[in-house]
Amino acid sequence: GYLRKPLSLEEVITVVDNGIAMLSLRRGLSIRERELEIENALRIQYAEKIEREKMFSEDIIATIPDSLLVLDKALRIKRVNQSFYEKFHTVPEKVIGCKISDILPDKDGRLSTKLTQLFATKEGLDNFLIPCQSENLGRRIFNLRARRMSIAEEELVVMEDVTERMRMEEAERKCVAELKQFNRLAVGRELRMIELKKEVNKAYKRLGEKQPYNLSFVDNKNKKAL
Repeated sequence: GYLRKPLSLEEVITVVDNGIAMLSLRRGLSIRERELEIENALRIQYAEKIEREKMFSEDIIATIPDSLLVLDKALRIKRVNQSFYEKFHTVPEKVIGCKISDILPDKDGRLSTKLTQLFATKEGLDNFLIPCQSENLGRRIFNLRARRMSIAEEELVVMEDVTERMRMEEAERKCVAELKQFNRLAVGRELRMIELKKEVNKAYKRLGEKQPYNLSFVDNKNKKAL
């Protein structure tokens, strides 16, 4: 056989350096692959967490009796909750993508103006009463509250049906007004009767006869008032 020529010191150093470089490269690739695996696992865990939180939020929203709408910057409806569909007797195909002005009356543009302004401020819209008339609903009154959502360029609009509450409040105000009117009439009638009884007592007194009406309670009341 042939004898291999001994390596010089420089060649030995070169071989060792090349080996170290190769090991470093392989190790670097292995570390990067491990980092990618970890990143991918974390990404999957984060996505699963977001999905769980989304489902949890949707479950909560589904139990809210008020109608909820999510609007984009063009005030188009992106999502609504089940309560909205049930209240308006409608389906997603007739709602998603429509402008809110297609659902609620906005002839003067006040509603659209208020909602558009919310995208430029942190303030919200509260107690915005809007009447609504439709074949499905009849005449209803909604109290609107709206907030800009912090994550996306979207707004959350809450529609509370206050029709029955306002009817009850109106009936209560009417009842109170009627009671006040009745009280004024009753008090006026009572005062008139007292004056008449006083005149009768005076007439009996002039005739020297016993006064028929005891009005001492009136004198006592006047003394207390003084």
